[in-house]
Amino acid sequence: MKRFVQFLLLFFAVITGLQAQTPVASYTFSGNTKDGSAFKNEASVNGASLTADRFGWANSAISFDGKQGAVTAPNAAHLQSASTTISFG
Repeated sequence: MKRFVQFLLLFFAVITGLQAQTPVASYTFSGNTKDGSAFKNEASVNGASLTADRFGWANSAISFDGKQGAVTAPNAAHLQSASTTISFG
């Protein structure tokens, strides 16, 4: 289902002529916290764990205990741009 939704978003972006910027980081949480962008800004998980998402997909979300958990990405220069946007789905 996730792949289908991603395909539809890409399809509509191409159809309508929208031009998306190249992502500087993309974390899909597909069993890990690897960066899917060309920059390979791999994140690390500390005090949190991968778990099933709201649709029941295993290892597709991160569960925090509310005390000390964190997901940390490297402090790369291209992640510090004034034009960088962060979104959570």
